[in-house]
Amino acid sequence: MKRAVLASAALLPFLVAMAGLAHAAEPVPGLTAEADAAGAEVKPTPICLDPAFIDHTQIVDDSTILFHMKGGKVWKNTLASKCFGLKMQGGFAYEVQGGTICSNMQTIRVLDQGSICSLGDFTPYTPPAPAEKPAAK
Repeated sequence: MKRAVLASAALLPFLVAMAGLAHAAEPVPGLTAEADAAGAEVKPTPICLDPAFIDHTQIVDDSTILFHMKGGKVWKNTLASKCFGLKMQGGFAYEVQGGTICSNMQTIRVLDQGSICSLGDFTPYTPPAPAEKPAAK
């Protein structure tokens, strides 16, 4: 009996990790803000990213960060408000809480400067196609 309990306990971290991978590999976009039957506003479900699937980040400006995921998908985060110095400092740090980075629930700290800024909404992002160069004559 003890052996079966130990085997099940040993599998639990693996099963939890696999469930997390399935969820984190393809976040589900949130609901649109609408009213429910009682007229109360329904908050959008936050989009959460698993940091293990983040390949790299790109700071576009003091209000926008692109999260490039392993596999090629890109998520754009429009910060809750302008984060002064983010682009100039060129980097940020964050603490992962609960194993994920979630829209409208996470803060970042600008490197060197120490400013704290809040992440906003994650939206899928498609980079613009590169402009074609004219053919040489």
